[in-house]
Amino acid sequence: MGGSSNDKKEATDFGTRQSDIASQSNLPKTVWQKLIKLNSFSNNMMQKINRPTNYDWDGFAIKLYLDDQGDWLAHLEELPNVSAFGDTPESALDELYVAWEGMKECYRDDGEPIPKASACV
Repeated sequence: MGGSSNDKKEATDFGTRQSDIASQSNLPKTVWQKLIKLNSFSNNMMQKINRPTNYDWDGFAIKLYLDDQGDWLAHLEELPNVSAFGDTPESALDELYVAWEGMKECYRDDGEPIPKASACV
């Protein structure tokens, strides 16, 4: 019933690759910790995306466009690092919802204020 030895090896390899990338990166350790936490949150959210149809994005404007490879990209205009892509505009917005909710969770966990859109300040 347990995973195969290949599954365990792949999981170990993935963890090692993350550690190697983190050690070779110029990003501060706290940024890597947030990225790992966000990745975990995102994986959990992906199984239950339920973006409300009237979601207001906390006042942030959304940019949504089709790139040269045919992927739809979405990001919060004032926070371009909060971004996502998908095969359709709707899937890109669903992914952006997961990314933004995950970032807010990270801010809350770290006791930091959640950024506010300039229109809401």
